[in-house]
Amino acid sequence: MSRIHKLALSIAAIGGSLAALPTYADAIIDPYNQGHTAVYSLSGDQDDQFRVGGFGGNGAFELNSESQTNGITALTRTALNIGGSGNSGLVRVVGDGNAGSAQITINPGAGIRNVDGTLQIVDGGVVHSGDDIYLGQQGFEPAPSETFLVVDGQGSVLRTQQSSTGETWERDGGRMYVGFDGQSDNTVNILNGGTVEALSGKVGDSGDDGSIWLGVSSDEGSTTTVNVDGEGSVLRADHYIEIGNRTEVNTSSLLNVTDGARVEVLSSVGTYPGALVVSDTLGNAGVRVSGATGGGSTIKAETIMLGGRGIVKGFTSNGDPVSYSRVDEDDLVDGQQAQDIDGNLLYDQNGNPLIAREEEPFPDYFYTTTAPIFTKNSGNLMVENGGVVQVSGDIEVSTDTYDPAVDQNLVSLQGGQQSSLTVRAGGTVNAANVVIKEDGRLDGGDGTINANVIVNGGTVAPGDSPGTMTVFGDFMMEDGELELELDPFGTSDLLDVKGDAYFGSGALISFMLYDQPDTTVDIGGLIKVGGNSSFGDGFSVIDNFVFDFLGEDPVDALFDFRFEDQLYNYDNGTLALADSGGPVDVPEPSTLGLLGIGLIGLLQRKRWYAKL
Repeated sequence: MSRIHKLALSIAAIGGSLAALPTYADAIIDPYNQGHTAVYSLSGDQDDQFRVGGFGGNGAFELNSESQTNGITALTRTALNIGGSGNSGLVRVVGDGNAGSAQITINPGAGIRNVDGTLQIVDGGVVHSGDDIYLGQQGFEPAPSETFLVVDGQGSVLRTQQSSTGETWERDGGRMYVGFDGQSDNTVNILNGGTVEALSGKVGDSGDDGSIWLGVSSDEGSTTTVNVDGEGSVLRADHYIEIGNRTEVNTSSLLNVTDGARVEVLSSVGTYPGALVVSDTLGNAGVRVSGATGGGSTIKAETIMLGGRGIVKGFTSNGDPVSYSRVDEDDLVDGQQAQDIDGNLLYDQNGNPLIAREEEPFPDYFYTTTAPIFTKNSGNLMVENGGVVQVSGDIEVSTDTYDPAVDQNLVSLQGGQQSSLTVRAGGTVNAANVVIKEDGRLDGGDGTINANVIVNGGTVAPGDSPGTMTVFGDFMMEDGELELELDPFGTSDLLDVKGDAYFGSGALISFMLYDQPDTTVDIGGLIKVGGNSSFGDGFSVIDNFVFDFLGEDPVDALFDFRFEDQLYNYDNGTLALADSGGPVDVPEPSTLGLLGIGLIGLLQRKRWYAKL
C-alpha cells in the first residue's frame, strides 16, 4: 500500500454467550504493516471470544511475526468473530515466510465466524480452529453480507479440525461453510501454496466432520466463488466437499482449480466418504480444473457426483418452483392453502393445492399436505488445459435415485441436460467408470478418459465442434444418445474407443450437420473401436440411426456425400445411391463393423436445433 492506513480497532473479548453485550478495547493500528509501532495489550484471555468489527463500528486487527511492531505474534481464544450488524472487520495474520510464525488458535467454543469482512492469512501465517468455520454467517441481523478469505503463500494455513468425540451434534470442529444462513457474497482465494483444510479427528467419525460446504445453505441471491491457484495451493477435506445450494433459487457456487493447484478429498469414513459432490437445486454449481500455465492442476477423490436431487416447497399456478425461503411459516393458516411471500398460492407436482397444517405438539410450526417434492439437481465439471481428475471409484453424471411418485417434475423443472462432465483441450479423467445417466451429458473436444464409459439415458458428444474424445476403456450405451457432428468442410467428431463398444436397443446415434454442404462430403471414421463391437437385441439402423440438421430445415436439404468410395444422394430426407437413383437397402447391424462406421442408411429425425 502506498499510504499508511490507520483504522480504529474495535476488538471485544466476549465471555459466555454470543448475545452478550461486548466491551471494546480501542486502539489505532496499521493493519497493512506499514511501519506503525504502537504496542498494546488485549484485555481478554484464552477462554474469551474475540471480535473485530461488528457492534459499534468497523474494526481491524493485525497479528504478525514482528513482536516489536505490535507486541502480538500469537493469540488463543474460543471464538473469532469478524464484522456484523452492518459493520465490517479486517483481520490479517502475517508471518515471516515460516509456517506458524504468526498464529491464531481458536479452541472449541463458537469457532470462526466471518459475518461481514476479510480474513487474510499470508507469508506463513496460521489460523487453527478446533471448532467450525463460517464465512457469510449472518450474525445478529439479516442484512446481506460480503466476505473475503485470502490464504496466500507457502506455509499459510486455515484449518478446522474435529477436537472432541461423541455423537454428531456433540462434536466440535472439522466443518467449513462458505455461504451460510442468509444472503451473502463470498470469495475465497487460496494462492501460491496456501492451504485450506477441514480435517476429522479420526475418532468416532460417523458424521460430517472433515467436510467443506460451498454455498450449500446460503439464501436466495447468494454467490460463492473459491479460487485455488498456483503450484502447491490446496483445498483439502477428509470426508467430502459439497458445492451448490440444496433448496434456494438464483444462487451461484463455483470452484476454480488452476495453474497447478490441488483439491483433495481424502479416503475416510463418513456420510459421503471421499466424495466431491456438485449439485444445485435451482441455481448454478460448477467446478473447473485447468492446468494453464502452471501445469497439472488436479482433483483427487474416491467418487464424484455431478447433479443429484434437491427439494422444493411447491409450485405456483404457473408451474414455477418455490424454494423454502420463499415461504413464511408465520403467514400460514391452519387448514388454508399455503402461499409464498409474494402471495402466490402453492400447489404440488400434480396441481393439487398445498394445505397448511399445524404440527403438534409444536404450535406455530406448519407443514403442508404432501410428501417432499424432489427435484433433479444440476452440477457441472470441466477438465481442460492439462487439468487432471483422479478418482479411484466412479464419476456419476446426473442421478436416477429419486422418488418415482414425483419424477414427472424432474425434467420439466429445469429441462434439457442438467448435469455435465466436459473433458477437453488436453484435460484428463482417470476413474473406474464414468456413468452418464438421464439428463446427464459427457462432452469432449480433444480430451482423454481413462475409464469405462457407461451411458444409461444420457448424452455423449465427443467433439467440440468438432473434436475427438479418446476412451482408454470400454464404451457401453444401453440407453442414450451419441452425437457426432460434421462441419461443411468434411471434418467430423471422432469417438476413439480403445476397448470394446456396445450399443443397446435404446441407443441413438445422431449424425449432425451444421448446414447443407455445397460440395460432396467424404465421411468415415467417426467411431473407432480397438476391441470388439456388439449390439443389443432390437438395435437396427432404421430405429437407432438418426440424421439431424443444425440450423437448417431438413426438408430442403439436398447434397451428396461419399462413404467408402460409394457416392450417395440425400434429397429431402430420402437417401439413395448416386449411380442407381434407387433407395438404399438398410443393412442389419450384424453386417456393420463399427470400425470406420459411416452414414449408411441414415434416416431423418425431424427436430429443430438452433445454429451453434
